[in-house]
Amino acid sequence: MIKLLDPKNDVVFQKIFGMKKHKDYNDKLHRWLMFLANSSGSEVEELMKSDETIKEAMDVLYEISGDKEIIMLANMREKALMDEQSRLKGAKEEGKKEGAAEIVIKLLIRRFKVLPEKYVNNIKKLPEQAIEAIATDIFEIEKIEELEKYF
Repeated sequence: MIKLLDPKNDVVFQKIFGMKKHKDYNDKLHRWLMFLANSSGSEVEELMKSDETIKEAMDVLYEISGDKEIIMLANMREKALMDEQSRLKGAKEEGKKEGAAEIVIKLLIRRFKVLPEKYVNNIKKLPEQAIEAIATDIFEIEKIEELEKYF
């Protein structure tokens, strides 16, 4: 499985920072890139010896990776974030559909001067594709009753 945060797998990361072929323990950025690319093994031990902040980061990684409660909380947070994104996406789609229905209703009222309530209610219940079809055909519709074919 490809690790998403692995700089070796990120083309943009490689283009911006470049991955040096030799190990430069004197360059702070390069030390962090090596740490991110390989956060375990003997190379990390070398990095931890040469950079106190990397040692602190590794200590935190060890601490949180062994704490089941923190892992559970992180998983719950990730799920909550995904749920929220899903809710927002659904709300956005619903709002878009409702807005399109309102515009079609206004155009039909302007075209026919009056639009019976049953047509207003039926249009609001239509799927987005049917609303788009009415909007596309609106100038070909001669009588209000022709809307029946979309319901």
